[in-house]
Amino acid sequence: MPSKTTPPEWRRAFLRALGRCANVREAARIAGIDHATAYQYRKRNPHFAQLWAAALEAGRAALAAGRVPEDVALNDSRPRTIRSSRSGKTCVMATGEGRWNEEVEEKFFTRLAETGNVREAARAIGMSTTALYNRRKIWPAFDQRWDEVVALATERLALSLLTSANNLLAQQEPPLPEFADMSVDQAIRVAQLYEARLRQNGRLRRYDRKRPPVDVEKVKAEIIEKCERMARAAQK
Repeated sequence: MPSKTTPPEWRRAFLRALGRCANVREAARIAGIDHATAYQYRKRNPHFAQLWAAALEAGRAALAAGRVPEDVALNDSRPRTIRSSRSGKTCVMATGEGRWNEEVEEKFFTRLAETGNVREAARAIGMSTTALYNRRKIWPAFDQRWDEVVALATERLALSLLTSANNLLAQQEPPLPEFADMSVDQAIRVAQLYEARLRQNGRLRRYDRKRPPVDVEKVKAEIIEKCERMARAAQK
């Protein structure tokens, strides 16, 4: 039986888990104790209370940056998410059906990468664009990944459009479109919307609805002209 000066065996496992998931109940479960035991020990041990606070701070900072510990499995096996607790602090929490979680996030970004269209991606997960934009403001890591996915989708769209235009000039059979749910006009529109949100310093800005509508035919002509220049350069 440990003495009063000997730390309990569960303490190290509890603090390590707390520093990864920032969730007291989950850390207690991993350490094999009831969360009330941890609270009682913290109350009578100032040093442990300091270690507790440091672990929580480190865990919340990591979660706010989007670093989700893969080995932290919740007891009820429900999908998990990073969110604010009732006290307003960041932690890993289990989510119920219809709530935001890792699976929903992956589905959203997968659809966004396929279409470059936020409304379409929001429709795929049954959420409003307002809720998604609000989440983007709160979570920097989510915001950064959003930008990366949109940039990737735009590059794929541009490559698909150039390939289609080049096949038309070469009178070849066009390949299967990479974006099966989009027409050429829609693909051009998505690419133009993305370009319209770029600032001179490279950071994204909200699309200005007051801007004149995109001239799709003009963009098509520019793409064909670019392909013709590429073809002439290849023949030299």
